[in-house]
Amino acid sequence: MSINNKLKNTKSQFIYKSGLLSGYIAHRLDNNQNVKRYLYYNTINPLGDKGLGLDGKIITQSDVEKSLIDIQIFDGMFNEYMEELHHPQIYIHTYNGMNYNDWGEIYISINILIPKQFEHLSNFGEKRSFAIASEVEDMFQGICVAEDNAEEFVIDKLGNVKFKIIQFDNGRLSKTNNIITQTVIVKAGVSTARLDK
Repeated sequence: MSINNKLKNTKSQFIYKSGLLSGYIAHRLDNNQNVKRYLYYNTINPLGDKGLGLDGKIITQSDVEKSLIDIQIFDGMFNEYMEELHHPQIYIHTYNGMNYNDWGEIYISINILIPKQFEHLSNFGEKRSFAIASEVEDMFQGICVAEDNAEEFVIDKLGNVKFKIIQFDNGRLSKTNNIITQTVIVKAGVSTARLDK
């Protein structure tokens, strides 16, 4: 006896696409010069041509040409028990998803970790964690993958994904008070329809 399965010889897309999204976001952040400067330069004015360090020394701040992937931008979760952090870092991970027949919602957490001594910037009241989170909002709020400058293969794999910022949370790690955390939750709507192999 055999079962008539209309889905035979098709491939599901929901979990597959979920796994690609955090890497896509990491690469987008690595191509944003403002994000890279906020991460790389530990000065009170990281977007300027010259920066003033906490020690009072002036340093030259050119564009950050090298990739910060796996150095300060990570496709994965951070260790919530860490007690020390020497440079600002971003961790991106897909943590949840819901499939509604041929459409799904995938939730991605963008965790921005800042050593407390680098949180305050030169402008009155400006904070590095909020500045980076604001860049994330500009990059993803209401944006579709097919409309940005994503590489062709990403669009082919993900399809027309629409992003929405749904939540942010500012705090500190539980074990210590010297690491600021800013978590931005991004929802991505994706097609989950099965495709021919």
